[in-house]
Amino acid sequence: MFPNPSTGMFTLKFESEYLTETKINIYSINGKIIHSEKLENHTIQFDLQHLKKGIYFATVKQKNRVSTKKIIIS
Repeated sequence: MFPNPSTGMFTLKFESEYLTETKINIYSINGKIIHSEKLENHTIQFDLQHLKKGIYFATVKQKNRVSTKKIIIS
């Protein structure tokens, strides 16, 4: 996910043969889901500019795999 930190616009590039089974959730530091989306393309942009500055987490779930990355809105 880039750029990171960002003012709220993030891009995620994803290469996978299981794209239709891939979902991304954006969580607040308190664990609340702020954004949830199924991936339909290998590149997706997120507009999170409406959120307060701070630390958030992006979790990508694909079949039996889960990956989490910290994102910073500055």
